[in-house]
Amino acid sequence: MTPHLQAKSITQSLENPLDRALIGFMTQHKGKWIARDRIMYCAGFESPKDQPVGAYVQFQCSLLRANRALLPHGFRICQSEDGAEIYSMGRADECQ
Repeated sequence: MTPHLQAKSITQSLENPLDRALIGFMTQHKGKWIARDRIMYCAGFESPKDQPVGAYVQFQCSLLRANRALLPHGFRICQSEDGAEIYSMGRADECQ
């Protein structure tokens, strides 16, 4: 299954377009570590420069919903173990 079809299959149950965009973007870049601000920009979240608190809250809420949708499929979006604001999508059993 192509990454696009896989993302479409996973996101069908999600109502929030940002959740779908987050999963779609991370599916296209599966296995790569990407900075949070880059993910937010590419997935269409509010700019942290314009809405410093709201944008990060919006991202974290979408991340929680996205991971809930991904887990039944065996995937998860993980933050780096050292606490840096970089994220990667991979198999759920590989994430801490």
